[in-house]
Amino acid sequence: MILAARQLGWAHSIPDGPDGKRGEKSQIEIARANGGDVTLPPQRCQYLFEWLCQAGPAQSGAMGPVGLSASELQAWASCSAIELQPWEFAALQRASRAYCTAYASADDCPPWGGTDGLSDPAEVEKQMMNAMRSI
Repeated sequence: MILAARQLGWAHSIPDGPDGKRGEKSQIEIARANGGDVTLPPQRCQYLFEWLCQAGPAQSGAMGPVGLSASELQAWASCSAIELQPWEFAALQRASRAYCTAYASADDCPPWGGTDGLSDPAEVEKQMMNAMRSI
């Protein structure tokens, strides 16, 4: 689940644009615009990852997303009528922190899988041809 949280955080991150300033699109938006997608790794505890997404993988901080606090996670579990086991609670907090770390990273490579699936060469070629025609 930690790796899936890192992959999701990376997918939601917004890389710098060509001018060095913050870009406008997230990694997943860029991949989809290029005919690709960001895939998640297989998981043994799918329900924990679903809970992380339901709780929100992060909470707002002063400088961007931060990991879920104990009180935030406890409030979500209580309102969702879920009794978290101590190990589930700890795993959700670790995954939330992993999401935030990947979200804040400026890395162009996804934490899981290669970059091959991020774009379809035929789609990139089609977009290049359209761009060249418009010149």
